[in-house]
Amino acid sequence: MTYEQKNMLEENLENLRKKYTLMLKVTLLPFPLFIIVCIVTMIPGYEINFPGKSMAIIILFLLTCVMILIGIKHLKKDGDSFINAYKSAVVSNVLQEEFQDFSYQPDQCLPMEDIQLLCSYKNFCYEGEDLISGIYKNVPYRQSDVDAFYYKSDGDGGKKKVTLMKGRLAEFIYPKSQGISVYVFDKMAAGADKQGLLEVQLENVEFARKYRVFASDQHAAFYLLTPQMMEYIMKLGQKNILYIRFHNGRVYVMRHGVPGMFEPSYFKKVDVDFEISRTKSDMCELLGIVDILKLS
Repeated sequence: MTYEQKNMLEENLENLRKKYTLMLKVTLLPFPLFIIVCIVTMIPGYEINFPGKSMAIIILFLLTCVMILIGIKHLKKDGDSFINAYKSAVVSNVLQEEFQDFSYQPDQCLPMEDIQLLCSYKNFCYEGEDLISGIYKNVPYRQSDVDAFYYKSDGDGGKKKVTLMKGRLAEFIYPKSQGISVYVFDKMAAGADKQGLLEVQLENVEFARKYRVFASDQHAAFYLLTPQMMEYIMKLGQKNILYIRFHNGRVYVMRHGVPGMFEPSYFKKVDVDFEISRTKSDMCELLGIVDILKLS
């Protein structure tokens, strides 16, 4: 990317960001103004009385609601424009550098079957976005943001959303795991599906303090969880709840609590070089598993 191209991208992103923040202020402003008007007109000793005062306040309230609804509609449109421009500027540059071949589908995600390998809850809702498919060092790879959840009664006749897993899910092809299953997950993990697997005790005390390991057989766990692999898992799971499953020729890595990869700040100027570097660093942290497991 040339210096001129970068400046044009940043100028376009900044214009879109400012348009969004301006619309946000316009959307939020009418309601506090309405409250202030109501308070001023009703303060004892200072209240303003005039014919039709109550009707005027009702009309003002309805106008405030209409303005807010119109603002919300435009706010979503402006926000989507900014996000799409950001993704176009950052994603393609990162993926072109890291992958031999790739596709990016912002409105798609990994299939529910992938999350079902990690989650013991069978009846849950599932949504996601930002699906990346590509080849990294000759290894097929897919990743997307995911949100798995269900609803339960809150006791007042309503429903409460309960999050099972929310973060980033990645899938790598790993032929050496064909015919075996090994599941590693944080002890704080919710709903890990270990059905049909036996718990394995490892000698690494620090690792065993944070993670539980289940496998189709003990030898498979010892074969896959080398000291280098356990060190990688410990590092990757420092700031999130981690699930890793080797299953039927694939490796699944779920990082619960990690924010979406392509989420810019609406309240500070976008630095394209910084965003590309941040995204690349974040992605390479996960892609390190390719070298450790010698997938390529």
